[in-house]
Amino acid sequence: MRSAIDRALESVVAHGHPHVAGAVTAPSGIVYEGAFGLAQSAARVPMRPDTVCRIASMTKLLTSIPVLVLVEE
Repeated sequence: MRSAIDRALESVVAHGHPHVAGAVTAPSGIVYEGAFGLAQSAARVPMRPDTVCRIASMTKLLTSIPVLVLVEE
């Protein structure tokens, strides 16, 4: 499983995105975590699974979807 996920994440970077990180969890805990690319391009700092990324306004989207589901119910 690890190599298939690694290849998928690496292809995201190969197609022009500066960095990508991903995780897979199971009831027992984290079964995969990986990061590829550069967290800071100018300084050549590599992306790591524990790198903190600014997500800007993404939390609005993550909050509004459950709210809209509740409105529909």
